[in-house]
Amino acid sequence: MLKDNLRSRRQAPLVLVENKMTFAAAGSQLSIYDTFEQGQQYQFSV
Repeated sequence: MLKDNLRSRRQAPLVLVENKMTFAAAGSQLSIYDTFEQGQQYQFSV
């Protein structure tokens, strides 16, 4: 019942992820993704 509802709500992805690199250490993990579109929601400062 719940699985059928979730399955019917799934949509095709809007952006495809090309590559993923993962770095891990004790208690942490960092994943970096290469995508085809520039991110606009995240501001980075140096």
